Amino acid sequence: MLSKVDNLSLDFLNRASLAWVEQEYNRAENEEMKAAPINEYIEVKDVTRPSPDEEKFKFSFTRPETRKQRKTDGTIKLQGVRFEIPSRFRHIHKLHLRYQSWDLSKAYLIDSRRDEKLATIYPQDKTK
Repeated sequence: MLSKVDNLSLDFLNRASLAWVEQEYNRAENEEMKAAPINEYIEVKDVTRPSPDEEKFKFSFTRPETRKQRKTDGTIKLQGVRFEIPSRFRHIHKLHLRYQSWDLSKAYLIDSRRDEKLATIYPQDKTK
């Protein structure tokens, strides 16, 4: 097919191969499948799964920690950063947390039995 072409370049071979696959190979009946590959691809059952949303994806890359909150101001410390605990959780002495060690802009207060998020906590605002 390409034996008479002078100066074959890789780019030309790639384009010629792609044209052959799309126009001839995928449209001709395959002996084993008894159908054209393009038709088999179109008719096959979809088995893809939806990807998790961004928040679930980020949560899966967090590390668990347990901390005791300070009773005086309702805060905990993670890697030297002090986080404020929402007032509705101030009665809990031992807190279960998850956080990303490379991003301490937020952490998650979790239910340790179900590993579900209860609240998002943020670093203490020292400008107040």
